[in-house]
Amino acid sequence: MKAVGHYIIINQIIEEEKSSSGLFVSVQDASEMRYGRGYVVACGELVNCVSNDDYIYFDKRQGHQVMIHGKQYGVIKDSDVVVILDHNSDQRQP
Repeated sequence: MKAVGHYIIINQIIEEEKSSSGLFVSVQDASEMRYGRGYVVACGELVNCVSNDDYIYFDKRQGHQVMIHGKQYGVIKDSDVVVILDHNSDQRQP
């Protein structure tokens, strides 16, 4: 699978959110958060900010969902990426 142009194909990571005080955030509250975490599957040829296999935070209000071979993927533009997690960070693990 290959993305084109400025598009990025991601697997969105759904995770339990926990506040800094250790309280779990409800599913509804978590769904209202603007940014989500994802794993980069493929990047278009014009994407310079991320690479395949990067873990990112992106604007959930942008982009679309597509089904490819029975699996759901997110499609976002490179301008929707707000954070790239460090490859050495424990936060990369879903």
